Amino acid sequence: MNERIEDFFSEDDFFASVRKYEDMMKERKSCFFDVNEFEDILGYYIEEENTVKAKEVLRLANKIHPHSMSIRIKEAQVLLKNNEAEEANELLALLQSVEQSNPDVFLLKGSALAQLGEYANASVAFDKALALCEDDISSYAASVAEIFESHGKYKDALKYFLLALHSDPEEYSYHNDIAFCCDRIGKYNRALEHYQAFLDEEPFSDNAWFNIGFIYNKINDQDKALESYNYCLAITPEHPSAYFNKGNTLMSLSRFEEAVQVFNEFIELEPTNAAAYCYAGECLERMGQHDEALVLFKKSLRYDEKFPEAWYGVAKIMFNKDLFDETLHYLENAIGLDQENADYWMLMGELYIRQGELGKSITAFESAVMCDINKVAAYKKIGALKVEIGKFIEAYTFLKMNYDRISEDADVNYLIAACSYKMDDFNTTVTYFEKGLSQNYSGHHMFIKYAADAMEDQKIKDVLSIYQNRN
Repeated sequence: MNERIEDFFSEDDFFASVRKYEDMMKERKSCFFDVNEFEDILGYYIEEENTVKAKEVLRLANKIHPHSMSIRIKEAQVLLKNNEAEEANELLALLQSVEQSNPDVFLLKGSALAQLGEYANASVAFDKALALCEDDISSYAASVAEIFESHGKYKDALKYFLLALHSDPEEYSYHNDIAFCCDRIGKYNRALEHYQAFLDEEPFSDNAWFNIGFIYNKINDQDKALESYNYCLAITPEHPSAYFNKGNTLMSLSRFEEAVQVFNEFIELEPTNAAAYCYAGECLERMGQHDEALVLFKKSLRYDEKFPEAWYGVAKIMFNKDLFDETLHYLENAIGLDQENADYWMLMGELYIRQGELGKSITAFESAVMCDINKVAAYKKIGALKVEIGKFIEAYTFLKMNYDRISEDADVNYLIAACSYKMDDFNTTVTYFEKGLSQNYSGHHMFIKYAADAMEDQKIKDVLSIYQNRN
């Protein structure tokens, strides 16, 4: 006898029906089951996601009750549970012609169409089901919402969860479902409102507090995120995800020492988590504790040698120690695992500069731009390096071509001014020199570095004097 059956059904008739069926199969004897008993048995195996057993039951049920519509409806459920949507849709088309006023048929029809990716047609079927159900709109609407949610159609799911709440305002759990969908479609403030409504009734829901914290992370309110994670941990002191997110939140606030402590608490719960060791190592590295950070980065790699951030962490430390061969080894591994990370290419560019390979450095910084078109530091490096090797026209063209993205950076304007001076375009030189001064007066050494002769010109001196007086 299956103990899980007894736990699930206790002394209910459901358990009696399933026990009767399993005893029959075990003892290889014949028994009669009425339609209701078969429905109970099939319902159990569907709930258990045991479609093999469910199909065995169906073969017997259809043999004993070949004209039972309720058993055929259960058959459609089994097909859907087994991802046989085409077969389920064909069966439901037959049932639909007979059971025209049965909302369950249309609910299953919608589910089959959703599995087939026909979401608009699924909505039509679901709406028909809702029109047919008389007293249980809330439950049906929630079922429809859960189907859409399982397919990642959160906007559609939201519509039906809202209908469920409207039909049964006392069922506060719908607020939690609505909040989750709002979060998924970027309606963060609305999500927070519904999570709060849920917490008004269920204040000790650790997952609700965790989800609220995650939303505050997304809207960059890190202090409230921390508060939410603390509530979550006060309710469930061994909530690993809350520790992990709290650690990351503290990192974003540059509270590195506290973050390390939190990551250590997380590691006590999940001692082989590579990410936790890596992020704790990053905190120590930012605190200047490079040797201690190195230990954690390498420990991270011990647990997951394919974790690129740990390879990058070691590379940074090797670079700061002027161990360039080792830097290249670890950095190549990081890039091999994640070629789309701009920071990895930025470090590669810096490494090539230190090795005197400026052409390779430019290529690396260009890769950084390809990974992140808003990486201003990469544009500056490319421009400066092209100036460094005397390619003033190339540098000017490159910076001007991307100017809309980088115009707010003073160094960019100083570089354009320097290129213009080298190209004998003095009016443009003055224009961009003045822009640079207006943004960051103290940064004009960038212009002097590449166009020192220009500082002898009276116009340049006058402009510089004006901004000097202002600063």
